[in-house]
Amino acid sequence: GESLGFGPPDGFKRTYLLPDYRADAAHVPVKKLVHVSAAFPKPGPVAETEWLDALAEHTGWPNAIIGTVDLRRGAGDVERQLDAHQRSTRFRGVRVSLGFPYASEVGRATLGMLAERGLVYDAIVTADSPLAAAIKGAAAHPDLPFVLEHLGAPPLRTDQGEFARWQREIADFAAIPSTFCKLSGLAMRLHRFDAAEFRPLVEYCYGLFGPDR
Repeated sequence: GESLGFGPPDGFKRTYLLPDYRADAAHVPVKKLVHVSAAFPKPGPVAETEWLDALAEHTGWPNAIIGTVDLRRGAGDVERQLDAHQRSTRFRGVRVSLGFPYASEVGRATLGMLAERGLVYDAIVTADSPLAAAIKGAAAHPDLPFVLEHLGAPPLRTDQGEFARWQREIADFAAIPSTFCKLSGLAMRLHRFDAAEFRPLVEYCYGLFGPDR
């Protein structure tokens, strides 16, 4: 939390499970819930999916699962992990939070396997996985739905050079028909909730991707 500029993380250091979410979201008409893997689970990626699947059997939520994979043992092991993930009918695809090696052999193979299996890839922009790399990955796999998380991590508009670069790159990403944009995570960039600051970013992406994406 502190490394992202959110301040002391003490308030986040607690177990937060489905009953907590239901209580906090009681005033919102939530119809379906998708779990997206946000960190590398200590028991392993497949164990996370198995736990979520068991949770859904008892509670009805989550309705779908975006899990993760461990890329360190190569493409053969990723294939084994995907086989195990897909024992759950709720499993829909993969997100790798700590940087995805698009140009590597395991990165290319993983995207190919996701496409072959009819799954999706959720792309996070990081220093190690910039938007330019995601553009190349999506262009190389036009049959793979590529979901861009957090509007591609736009920089603050006060940084005019970087902001203009983001505008160009996200337009290039949107030009690939198999891409989608998730309206999320902007408070992590601004370190506050500010609709006036969010609006031009959302409207720019909405204009590029359209309501269907």
